[in-house]
Amino acid sequence: MTSLERLCAKRKVRIELQYGGVEIPEGWARDSHPWKVTLRYQGRQLTVPFFMGSALDREPTAADVLSCLVSDANAVEQARDFEDFCHDFGYDTDSRKAEKIYRQLETQAPKVRRFLGDDFETFAEAEH
Repeated sequence: MTSLERLCAKRKVRIELQYGGVEIPEGWARDSHPWKVTLRYQGRQLTVPFFMGSALDREPTAADVLSCLVSDANAVEQARDFEDFCHDFGYDTDSRKAEKIYRQLETQAPKVRRFLGDDFETFAEAEH
């Protein structure tokens, strides 16, 4: 069990899953596994789409989802701007797809921070 899995169990992060119900994004294989995920923590909830490649034939855990959400939030917050974000992740700055991803993460990052509250950094530092 990873430290993030232990943290989720200790802090009682709950996950509800619904398979399907969300569109697989452009660029993902059509045989990917789409999930609608609702996380609950300290009276707060966050609902997000979550996708797993076809090789991962299992349900995502709260740790799986939080690992991605926290990593994405940190990535967009640490980038100075869109061009910096593209440089960090190897995107072309002329890419509309890259800009769409950046804008989605800009919108999502504060929601993730609000969801985790003062514990954001604790979850960010846990290994998964």
